[in-house]
Order: sequence, then C-alpha cells, then structure tokens
Amino acid sequence: MTVFPKQPVSLLYKITRTVIDTAEDTKLDPLSLKVQYQCSDELVLTAVTSAFRSAIQSSTIAHLERLLISSLTEQMKTGFNKLGQRHDYEQPLLASMISIDPDEMIDWSDTLEGLPENDRNEARSWLRTWHEQNPTIRLPTVHDADHDIADIMRQITITVAVPRTHVVNTATLKLSNTSASTTSSPFAAVGDMLPATLTISHTRKWGDPISLQKLACLDSADDALDFVFDTDANPDVWLIGGQRRVHFSARENEELTFPIMLMPLRPGRLLLPSVDVRYVPKQSRPVSGGGRMQGVEGEEISVETDYQSMSEHVTVISNVQSTTVGLQMGPGGGSAVLLETA
Repeated sequence: MTVFPKQPVSLLYKITRTVIDTAEDTKLDPLSLKVQYQCSDELVLTAVTSAFRSAIQSSTIAHLERLLISSLTEQMKTGFNKLGQRHDYEQPLLASMISIDPDEMIDWSDTLEGLPENDRNEARSWLRTWHEQNPTIRLPTVHDADHDIADIMRQITITVAVPRTHVVNTATLKLSNTSASTTSSPFAAVGDMLPATLTISHTRKWGDPISLQKLACLDSADDALDFVFDTDANPDVWLIGGQRRVHFSARENEELTFPIMLMPLRPGRLLLPSVDVRYVPKQSRPVSGGGRMQGVEGEEISVETDYQSMSEHVTVISNVQSTTVGLQMGPGGGSAVLLETA
C-alpha cells in the first residue's frame, strides 16, 4: 500500500472472540499493531545505488566504486528534495520507476575533476553509457528476491487497549409488503405506509458475566436487563408511526420483535431510519448520549448496538397514477407539454 505525505490511512481490524475460563484473571494485554513501512526517498535511493553498484562492479572502473557511489548518493539526496517539492513522489511511486536525468539531478564534473586524466576520460565515457542504457530505474518491492531492502524497512508498534463490551444488541429493520427484485432494492411510492419489523437480539457472550452482575446489581447473571431503543430519522424524509422510543427487558440469547410503520415523504434512494439501543440502569432514566452509561456502583457498563440495516435503502418513486401530455405544433416541429399529473 502506497501512502503519500499528509494522506490519512484507515485500517480495519476484526476481533475474534475466544472462550476463556472466567475463574482466571481476566486482565487482558493491549492489542499491538505492528506496521512495517519504507520511506519513499530511501526506497528510490536504494534502487538507484543498487543498480549503479551492480553495473560498476563488473566494469573497468570498479576501483572508482566508492568514490562514484558516494557522489551519487549525495547528489541523489539533493535531487530528491527538489523532486519531492515538485511532485511529492507521486509519479515515481505510482509508476514503480524513477527517471534519472543527468542534466537535472546528477553532475559528475566536480567528482571527476580530481581524477587522473586517463581515469577521468574512462569514467566519463562509462557514466555517459550507463545513463543512456538506464534512463529509468525500476523500484523494488518486498516480493523482489533480487533486491535487498531489509535495511530500509522500518517498523512502528501501536498499542490499543482491548475494548470491553458487556452487552451487544443486534438490531435489524426489515420491510414487508414492498416490491423488490433479486438485483435491486425494495421500492415504494411517496405516501405509502410500509410495515416494518425491528428485531433485536441480545447477547452477553463478549463480556465477563460476573463483572456484569456486579456492575448491574443483578441477583443472577441470567437476570434480565432493561434497555430502551430509539428509532430516529429525518422528519423531512420519513414519517414514523408508533412509538419512536420503547422500553424493554432482555435476557441472554433472547430475540425480540417490534412492529413499526414507515411512510416515505419524498422520492429518491432513502436510507432506512437508524436504531440505537441503550442500557437503562436501575433507578435511572434514559438519557441522551452514546451506548456507555454509568452503573449504580459508578463503574462503566459497556453496551454496543450492531445495527445490521445501516446501509439498506428503499427506492421511492413519485405516486403518479396518470399523466396528461399535450402536443403542440410549431415552426420547428412538434413538442410535448406536460399538462397534468394525478
């Protein structure tokens, strides 16, 4: 993956649950993300010097290897600074090759000036030939066996605390009595009443039941917990029939269903209303905010909502049953005029 300067990088990681003995110490080590990367200037410099070294070692001026490579490295670094200011390395990195222009980036005259005349003429002739034969240098990748890029590999380690989730509520909003095909989303007309079913599945398998029992002040780890779900949508897009906020109780692996009526108010591809499930502590009222709320002991009870219908949408069309079109004749020919829709 190529990342340019000032470009944000988003990484997605998946946590897989493993069964552990709750009697053991549940203290978890933080997650560690190890990122190996290469700096673009070092990658280009390594590619050029590697190609140059391979060529000069088999030439008649191999005794000048240290001098010429040292000069090449210094001049390339100076050229990289100019290149980076103009192109930000986008062109060579995207093309996986770097163009070596001796007139722009490398000047051998000062390096060759102090050599004996025979060595100077021979080196100048060999360098001219090398530049003509190598106008571009291919950049190596981590899969190239003929390039040793391990020396320029860098690594950073990012530690992230393991999230503790006591309760996960999975919510799914499904529409019924809507027209749909296997290749398109459901569609309806503006003003149609769409019956929907909200299904909420409750699980506590991601957390420690003993910790949850203490924080929620339960007599047993299998006792029901109180929750409230909110159905929210833009009032200019959806009209929600019934209660938008419902209080309910759930136990482990329990699945509850709630009927909801929806009416689309404008045409287009409309996302379904959002659903958020929040925990209600004992002797406490529902409050606005995220899914994390304080238990009666002052510690935090983590409740997450996995809304499966987040990206589902409905194609809504105008509720037009008849259209009256008039035809009028003019100098340039006939044209159609919309007279009435009903």
